[in-house]
Amino acid sequence: MPNYNLRRFAHPSVFKSVSPTTLWEFLVPHKSFLAEKGFGLPDDCRGMSDFDYLMLTSILMTPHEDGSPDLVDALFFTHEMASEQTMDDLLDIAAAIGLAIADETTPLDLAMRIWIADREALERKHSQQHITKTRTFEHYQAECPLPFLAVQPESVAEMEAAMDEWFIKHKRGGDSKLFTYPSADEVWFLVRHGDSFKRESAVLGSKSKGIFYRPETFDVICYVPALGELRVHAKTKGERDLYRREFGRLLARNTGQFPGQDKYTLEPLLSQGEGSLKCGDITGIDWIMLKELHVRKSAVHFRFTVVYKDSNVFAILRELKETLGRSDVLVRATFLIKFDGEDKARTVTITPPNRVQLRRDNDGEPVERWLRARGFVTGSVEAAVEESGEFLVGV
Repeated sequence: MPNYNLRRFAHPSVFKSVSPTTLWEFLVPHKSFLAEKGFGLPDDCRGMSDFDYLMLTSILMTPHEDGSPDLVDALFFTHEMASEQTMDDLLDIAAAIGLAIADETTPLDLAMRIWIADREALERKHSQQHITKTRTFEHYQAECPLPFLAVQPESVAEMEAAMDEWFIKHKRGGDSKLFTYPSADEVWFLVRHGDSFKRESAVLGSKSKGIFYRPETFDVICYVPALGELRVHAKTKGERDLYRREFGRLLARNTGQFPGQDKYTLEPLLSQGEGSLKCGDITGIDWIMLKELHVRKSAVHFRFTVVYKDSNVFAILRELKETLGRSDVLVRATFLIKFDGEDKARTVTITPPNRVQLRRDNDGEPVERWLRARGFVTGSVEAAVEESGEFLVGV
């Protein structure tokens, strides 16, 4: 069940924005629940002229209290997808499922009509939004890249069953769902599943009552066939290991296809200095600066981390005459990258061994080419670089 927000339908005007006919059709499947709460739904849409919107609002403010998950889902997904920003997406769905739309249709009107006709289509579009919002991934490299072949329904069902087994064992509940979104160069997957139970306090009438529910969460996975790379966005290491194993089975029938070996290293910042920022050979990138560098240093009895932060970290290190030695561990680096055709530079953060954080998902392809060309990807450096025992940065 989604995380239901009590404020979503707190005002009768929300329902008044929907045509009476659509609202009646939307509520018909929940007629028994409404009757139990003392609300008699008319036998047909003609009885909506005397509709008590205020009473309906008061009932639907807390549907979870009485165990009505289907109604919670209906309210959640239609409200989430009903806005001016998503209207074009809704119209695309309507066209795809053959739904005729009148000119006077509002976003909530349309979202409810789509839910009535094909709830799966609305859920799928809602889930897709989580892909475009995700910017941080763990990257896992296969030894042998494989082309992407269309995933068969039986394979999806098999994977969902395997994920449910893991989620249930780890107290996240079952009923996980896998969505697939192929594109020209990448294949995006979204896994919708439950999270650990959550308890909150709510005021119901004159009393305070605890509400116990399982929140909904989304994990995003991307497969790049040309690189043989799996990119995973998930909260815990256990979930990331689950996806490495199960997506290996789904894509290659091999649970060890993505072994989880280290991919990224910041060693070129030590061995090449500012030369590692060279990008004249990388189409799509104008220039790169090192904006932030986290360095773990060791003393006799303790370790500590130094953070260098400036628009040009190499210039600051030169000014301070700071030396980075081979005993130093580069923990994280943030680069300021000016992409071709863009007015402003954007940041990209590398955290070895596997994490990359982008500001926009379409930045990934040129950034990956630069990282591979300069040796930030383990084993991919194109030219050997002479290394010294200690490097004075920027000199």
